[in-house]
Amino acid sequence: MKKYLKPLFTLVLIPLAILLAGCNSEGAFTRGEIHKPQVTATLIEITVTPTPVLMLKGRTQQLVAIAKYDDGTEVDVSNSVIWEIVGDPTTTQLSPIGLLTALNAGTTELMAAKDGISSNLVNVIVCDNLAAQCIDTIDAGNGKLFTSSPSVTYLDSIGGSATDGQYSGDEISSPLGSFYTFNLASAHALCATYNTQNLAGRSNWRLASRDELKTELYDMYGNMFNRLGWPNHFQYWSETTPDPGIPANYAVSLTYGNIMRVDTSLVRSVSCVSNP
Repeated sequence: MKKYLKPLFTLVLIPLAILLAGCNSEGAFTRGEIHKPQVTATLIEITVTPTPVLMLKGRTQQLVAIAKYDDGTEVDVSNSVIWEIVGDPTTTQLSPIGLLTALNAGTTELMAAKDGISSNLVNVIVCDNLAAQCIDTIDAGNGKLFTSSPSVTYLDSIGGSATDGQYSGDEISSPLGSFYTFNLASAHALCATYNTQNLAGRSNWRLASRDELKTELYDMYGNMFNRLGWPNHFQYWSETTPDPGIPANYAVSLTYGNIMRVDTSLVRSVSCVSNP
């Protein structure tokens, strides 16, 4: 009988030792616990992003509410705040977890509150199409965002950026309205402007590459005007150059998917990209 007790005792001790060691390991079971405020911490501020929100009718936008406590902790409380539309209630619909749905063109405002603390007031603009005061930022997957090329109305509304012309949409390849065009230098400057503006709550915008435009946009969505209402009259600049010694970069058509070498002094449309 005794010869079986020692192995059995050993079998019990080994799992117990592993369990106890795990309890003392950083991040064991609930790694998120280290981000929670102390029990005695006081909520002092709530910040909602992105702000402002520019949306096309029918689109959705997830809002994020970050709570700051007096112990320096910052916590995502998007699921526990009280979301409220304080402007025109017919423009948008807001879910209990901060998912905003654009219903009708117009403007409104919203905010979030928790434990008696109210957030910043967020301005929301809903547009019928991209010729108005809106820009599209689509998520191509894993939080990677691409912008549509800006209308005159939108870019002027944020203070402008270097441009090299404009054209009028014809409802065949672009919405009715006016859109700016850019040479390559101005295209890079536009992405830098978005960084300054903290577009969509981000400051790492850059010019998209040839493969990103072709594979992640055109191959995924097809004709971007037909699918998402993007202005497609011109091809879109890429940051990819065929030869560093030649003043030309690749440009990609988001209407047909073809790729061309284009002199950097000529004008095209621009999509900037941001990785999460």
